[in-house]
Amino acid sequence: MPTTFRWSRRELAGWTCSPIPTADEPLTRPSGAGHREATDRALVGCRPRSRCHQQHAARPVSKRPGRRPRRIKMPEDGGDTIDRRLPVGSERVLSLPSYVAGRSALDLCHERGITDVLELAANQNPLGASPLAQKVLQDAAHDAHLYPDGASNSLRAALGEVLGVAANAVVATGGAEQALGLLAQAFLEPGSEAVMPRPSFPVYRIATIASGATPVEVDLDGWEYDATALADAITPATRIVFAATPNNPTGTSMARADVERLLAALPEGALLVLDEAYVEYSDADHPDGIELLAQDPRIVAVRTFSKAYGLAGLRVGYLVGHPAVADLVTRVRPAFALNRLAEHAAVAALGDHAHLANTREVTARNRRLLTQALDARGLPVPASQANFVWADTGRDDDRVWERLIDHGVVVRGGRLWGHPGHLRITIGTESQTERLLHALDDAMDPA
Repeated sequence: MPTTFRWSRRELAGWTCSPIPTADEPLTRPSGAGHREATDRALVGCRPRSRCHQQHAARPVSKRPGRRPRRIKMPEDGGDTIDRRLPVGSERVLSLPSYVAGRSALDLCHERGITDVLELAANQNPLGASPLAQKVLQDAAHDAHLYPDGASNSLRAALGEVLGVAANAVVATGGAEQALGLLAQAFLEPGSEAVMPRPSFPVYRIATIASGATPVEVDLDGWEYDATALADAITPATRIVFAATPNNPTGTSMARADVERLLAALPEGALLVLDEAYVEYSDADHPDGIELLAQDPRIVAVRTFSKAYGLAGLRVGYLVGHPAVADLVTRVRPAFALNRLAEHAAVAALGDHAHLANTREVTARNRRLLTQALDARGLPVPASQANFVWADTGRDDDRVWERLIDHGVVVRGGRLWGHPGHLRITIGTESQTERLLHALDDAMDPA
């Protein structure tokens, strides 16, 4: 039976961010009543709030005339010693778990002297950006000195036409991650809860805590969604249910019946947020959040141009919801959330149907190839509907991930989600897949 985790405000207040621990360094947590042993490796980079923070916060700042400011010396060992005049930060910020983004392939090259790197860690499009988008970027570069349209009206109109929704139901954002954060900011508050699967995209929990609400995590059942367990975790305090479909990092999807079960359990005033960052890679029978929105206004679909459209470096995302929901999100949205070039490129990419079709075909073909090859090697993967697979190396450490790096192959290790023996592997081209498999054979070799 999947486990549900509710983190109390008292427990969360005991955490603060510090340098990321090494693979062998255990997480620690303050002892005493109300605290349980930390087993969630996804809370990477978090440490109990140190006593020095409280002491420094209480010390007055000297205002003697003529006194020169003391230079701030950052500790070389990454400790938490700070200048006593610096702000400590709110309890809410100090309680935030760190989202540890994937390390750049260039960083790994530099550290290990590797010159030929295959990057399969960030779920990027191996075919690159749409040629139409690239052309638009070149043509629009001379307008880079101009402010963008604050409402991103061109993109919203284009999305409305393609998706069959009104433009006032669309909110353009700086990537899907910003859309998720804005939803949390608009609808969560202290005393409310957000339900989410585990493992999944860490931003759900971070955005929830940043809004002062409580994250409620429900374990997947064998890497598949357990809609019954998610529905059971919903309470009158629930304001948002986050569900990535396909899920990151597992690639598994919800069925339409699962979505209907969650909607039936939602209390009045709550939203079901479907994170569909990878929806373009899904099969035809995958539930479509925007189609479901026409039947139930409590659904919000969040999507991105970073994956299938190949515009990860431009940070373009959007959400589609009921116009009343979109209006509330717009109130907390930054005035210029999307830059001028990014909007023009996204509109062009949206119209490049050939590039999208080619991306989907290449991904589907090589996803089958990689899944079959991993199964043949005794590395099972759940059925993925995304542009990546979630492979079990059969180990409980990062050894295979580290050895792949030695071969110049960078994938995403599972430690972020509390599963260090797993690998999230981006689907690449056929030649990239062959190189990955050769490196993986050597990395798995016990010798």
